[in-house]
Amino acid sequence: MALATLAGGWLVKRFRLEPRGVMVLVLSCAIVWSLGNLILMGIGCPNVRWAGTIENNMLDVRTNCTAECSCTSARFSPVCGDMTTFFSPCHAGCTEQSADSKTYNSCACVESGWAQRDTCESHCDSHVSFIVILFFLVFYVNLRNTGHMMITIRCVDKDHKDIALGVAQVCTGLIGVIPGPVLYATAIDTACELFADNCGQQGHCLVYDNERFRFLYHGISAAIGVVPIAAYAVVLVKCRDMRFDENHANSLAAAAAAADADARRETVMSQYESSV
Repeated sequence: MALATLAGGWLVKRFRLEPRGVMVLVLSCAIVWSLGNLILMGIGCPNVRWAGTIENNMLDVRTNCTAECSCTSARFSPVCGDMTTFFSPCHAGCTEQSADSKTYNSCACVESGWAQRDTCESHCDSHVSFIVILFFLVFYVNLRNTGHMMITIRCVDKDHKDIALGVAQVCTGLIGVIPGPVLYATAIDTACELFADNCGQQGHCLVYDNERFRFLYHGISAAIGVVPIAAYAVVLVKCRDMRFDENHANSLAAAAAAADADARRETVMSQYESSV
């Protein structure tokens, strides 16, 4: 993020971007962010294969191999056997445990007869492409930070700069910081297939639907990105005739005029006093 902000400042200075050019950069960052999230919706790993079925936050693992085991779902301790994940060693029908507690033997529900602790790996090859695209998106979207601040400060009157910064921070908090985590947390919870049972109350999520999680998370990010795109487009239209240098020149001219008026006033006062 810091490198992207510095790079954005260098671009503005190197190409001497005026307000319109800065807003084109800012708008392009917002558009790329939304489009990138749409792309990430299609890049992901498949769901882990579970023994049994999960419906209505209940894992149905009724099998003949564990009919006499009286397994409980109170403790989640997944094991992997033959690329299938079981809720616990008991659900896999395992009766023996190794000395290091990492593998289990004599597992009646596993064809190979043994299982290892933890869920099975999905053998997904999408991690590299996902990380590369996400890195590019995060870097590119943060190129707008310097330009965004310049537009906020330099395109308002001198007396309104502090108010502009304050309003921007308030809007960021009310629209983004406060409701954002609540919105994402609610969406992520809807992607949960199995919650922990804490004495009859819903606990943390144990199993997520990877595809639903991915579509919700990146879909919401892409949809929210439409709001700044519309706002930046309006600002781009409004500032198409503005110039940073002209604003600076006008400020200098106003200061010079004020100084000249003060000098003339002092001259007139001194002449009046000398005549009196």
